[in-house]
Amino acid sequence: MWSLDWFAAREIARQGMAIRRVGWERGTWLAYFGRLWQVRLPDLSWRVATAEDFAEKDFRARDWTDENYAADICGGRPAYNEAAPTAERGWGDGPEMRPRPVPIFAEEAP
Repeated sequence: MWSLDWFAAREIARQGMAIRRVGWERGTWLAYFGRLWQVRLPDLSWRVATAEDFAEKDFRARDWTDENYAADICGGRPAYNEAAPTAERGWGDGPEMRPRPVPIFAEEAP
């Protein structure tokens, strides 16, 4: 999943998946093994994570993911619905990737 906050990413890590920030150097991952947070460095070595590995900006970041570097950030879905809504058909062709329009349009006015 993409665009996770720390709390959501932490739960994924506690289930055995490695997580990373998109803003981190390529190859850097954070994982939870045996009640310890471990970090994988770009040289592919692992070590126990320290306070220097995780700063306040990482805690506040919303770019956490468990996806690999080669993964499609859009997940194969279009950024917006493919077809505009009509009076007969509402917003519904798949997941809505944007909010519904404000409901006071000329055609909806009383």
